[in-house]
Amino acid sequence: MPKVRVTPIIGLPQFDGWSQVVESPPHSSVKIVLSIAIEGTQAGNVGRDIANFFSSQVIQTLEEFHELLEEIIDQAAENGVHTLFSAGYFSGEACAYATFNGAVLLKRDSKIGTILSSGHQLKLITGKVALHDVVVFSTLSAARFFTEIELKFEQGYDADTIVASVVPGLHAEDNSSLSALAFITFEEEKNVGFRESVVGHQYEHHQHDKSTRPVSQRTSVSALETSSESEMSEDVDDSVASDPVRSALAVQIQEDVAHELSSSLEETEAPKSSFSFSDLVGSVTRALSLVGRVLSGGLKKVQVLVPPIVRAFRSLRTGAGRAFSGERRTSIIGFFKDLPDTLKSLIPSKDVYLETSNTNRIKRARAGIVVITIIICAAAVVLLVISKRNSERSLAEENVRPLLEEVTSAQAMAQDQPLEARNVASEALRKLEDLQSQHEEGSISYQVISDAYQEASTIFTSISGMDALQELPVFYDLRLVSSDFIASKMLLNQEKLYFVDTEQKTIVSLEVGSKKAAKASVSTESLLVDTTIFENAPLFLTTAGIGSVPDFSQETEEIEYQEEIPEGDSNRNARFITSYENYLYVVNPEKRNIYRYSYGNDGFSDPIGWMQEVSRGLDFADVASISVDGDVWLGMNDGRILKFTRGRSEDFAIKAIQQQFDSSVIVRSVTDGKYLFVLEPARSRVVVLLKTGEFIKEISNTSLGAVTDIIPSSDELNVYAISGSVVYRLDI
Repeated sequence: MPKVRVTPIIGLPQFDGWSQVVESPPHSSVKIVLSIAIEGTQAGNVGRDIANFFSSQVIQTLEEFHELLEEIIDQAAENGVHTLFSAGYFSGEACAYATFNGAVLLKRDSKIGTILSSGHQLKLITGKVALHDVVVFSTLSAARFFTEIELKFEQGYDADTIVASVVPGLHAEDNSSLSALAFITFEEEKNVGFRESVVGHQYEHHQHDKSTRPVSQRTSVSALETSSESEMSEDVDDSVASDPVRSALAVQIQEDVAHELSSSLEETEAPKSSFSFSDLVGSVTRALSLVGRVLSGGLKKVQVLVPPIVRAFRSLRTGAGRAFSGERRTSIIGFFKDLPDTLKSLIPSKDVYLETSNTNRIKRARAGIVVITIIICAAAVVLLVISKRNSERSLAEENVRPLLEEVTSAQAMAQDQPLEARNVASEALRKLEDLQSQHEEGSISYQVISDAYQEASTIFTSISGMDALQELPVFYDLRLVSSDFIASKMLLNQEKLYFVDTEQKTIVSLEVGSKKAAKASVSTESLLVDTTIFENAPLFLTTAGIGSVPDFSQETEEIEYQEEIPEGDSNRNARFITSYENYLYVVNPEKRNIYRYSYGNDGFSDPIGWMQEVSRGLDFADVASISVDGDVWLGMNDGRILKFTRGRSEDFAIKAIQQQFDSSVIVRSVTDGKYLFVLEPARSRVVVLLKTGEFIKEISNTSLGAVTDIIPSSDELNVYAISGSVVYRLDI
């Protein structure tokens, strides 16, 4: 199954406008993504309710995905608001894309175009993903960025670069509350093959007509090239047909898999009986035939049939409320096997006298016997089916009971032994998944196991340390200080935050308690590379050395930059700077070393090469961050976290984490603290680890994909995150 990576871009909320990108929980086997905006009174409250509802649903099939989107439309209408969204469904290689006042853009190889868009109607297309696809889900308000996105794709930019370029433009708008974009990329997993294909059939949903109607299969690319404009407009959405490149893309990706649509829309077969009814049916058929012969003969003693039939019916009625035991089932089947012989003995011979009077009474007797016989046969079949279903349910419950007990015991020991508890619960979930795969979807056993899996998943989520937030709590909007301020670096000095816009050489200070903010420009011609706190004031690494600026709390047009360390071999072309007590640490990839400066009465000393032993495989060009708390922690572009003590490499391994880091990570720590705080933007998550490597907690949200820096509070109870001009505060 390909890994699905989601990178969100959302507008800033307003009273009557709200947007968000929502996705399914990490443990869900089917990935669903929703890029949604809500317009109307109390848009934020309604939007959060819809987002919570969407992410709480466990989707297994495409029909459930379609029904979920219809429910979102209905909920919005019931709350008197308008909704705009586009959504995606990913199950293995299969996928489905849907829009309602939204649009979907696809980049496949060199072709780029809008493959689906709609106004006030729900459209859905299905197919398969390709490894190098890039899909953009957009609300209709944000689709205006498609032209810019297509141009940058054509110029060769990757998705992350395009996201970084779109965020400032979106946040700079007066009202971006209805804009939401979700960039979807796919990463290859081992032993997973990809076949390039996407879209097959289309379904349309009108607001007042919830019936789903398939649209005819679309023409091939070769046919499109020779078709008239009117033919193209019938086969390709109007918003796509006007552009030949988009048209060819949309038609090609639909034709590629028109014959490979998922069989999930087909009805599943009913479970077969565990025992045969052939003997019973044969006996009943022969009995009914003989009843006809008996009745046609008009027996004078026809009432002799009634007592055994009534006794059998009473036996059936007695067992109707519960499953048959083996003896009861054998008894009833035996009755029907013996019934033909009983009837045969009553067929008149030449010596039997026929009743020739009281014709109405005989007719009523005949009719009564027929009705009673039919009722008995029907009741027998129903009770045998009930017996089979109850037996199947009992067996399934016996299979899942010990696994649920394991999960419950894991919950009990989670407080004292969290790692062991998570392992036990995770293994029980895996066994439930294996058990579920052995049964047909729609069967009684499948439903029982699915219910048990849901219960176990809920317990596991509560002890897993996984916290999938529906919306990040906004702490402050820096646009209140400067409308064009875009922060790339963040510092914390006791109870004051500093945000640095390196391109504009501007710094904003923000008091955490009062949220009093001030802005100033840094008076230097050099470029700002990195920054740290030293002696309670900001210190900058620039392209011409290292310098400081004084602390400030009032709005200042410009603050004086004072050079502390001139440019030299140790800091020339350096990338990172940080501090610990009276020491400065500078990472210099060209020199393949970390240089340390000490500070005393005479200022900074000459630098010394701090690294005594270079870790095997360490490439300083791949260092993504540095944090010093007595030990030196390096976050790498490939997801590794390296630990050094007194210049020498130390062993460090991450334990009990569900998904290891495999992309660039930013590592932050607090002096005398016990945790490491790790930001992995590519996975849209912040992970908390013990400094011994044990996993503690993971906070995930699609908005974390656009965060550029984090910093923990001194008490390690909160983490501040910066994304453009928006500051978030996460509770740990």
